[in-house]
Amino acid sequence: MDTLSPLKIMKFTECQLQLYDCAVLSRQLMDVDQIEELNLSSCGIQKEGIYELELVLHKLKILRLNENRIGDVGAIRLSDVLKKKDCKIQILELKSNSLTDDCVEHLVDALRVNRSLMQLDLSNDGPNGEQANKLTDISIPALKQLSRNDVNLKELRWMHNQFSTDGKRSLNSLYPTDV
Repeated sequence: MDTLSPLKIMKFTECQLQLYDCAVLSRQLMDVDQIEELNLSSCGIQKEGIYELELVLHKLKILRLNENRIGDVGAIRLSDVLKKKDCKIQILELKSNSLTDDCVEHLVDALRVNRSLMQLDLSNDGPNGEQANKLTDISIPALKQLSRNDVNLKELRWMHNQFSTDGKRSLNSLYPTDV
């Protein structure tokens, strides 16, 4: 007889999660250590949802939060999660989350102490979406710091933001992901 392997992936893509749902999910994940990936893309999560989930997010290896509305405040809270010594997150996807230059320095600061994150997605599906990240050349000096030897990050996705041609060229020399 075959045995069941433990559940490792939880996917709630396109399920509209209210604040209460995030609180319940957080409580359920507190006692579960085998979940490696949580996909909450297109769930309508805002910064308050991140507040509810932040106590358990560090336990995950893959966190997909694409196409939500966490904004800069939510991204700053995620930076605090990344700073935890026991943070296991290797892939963090924040595509199309209404992010601006205001959160980038916080993310970069977190990655100076984080040893697990290898891939960060700050891109957009397109440049003008309602939830589009709006990163500009103001973020480039901070993003360039991510290529330093003391940062473990291997891949930064930044496509379809509001970088100038020179800014794109500068980032592409370090993280050639933009096509």
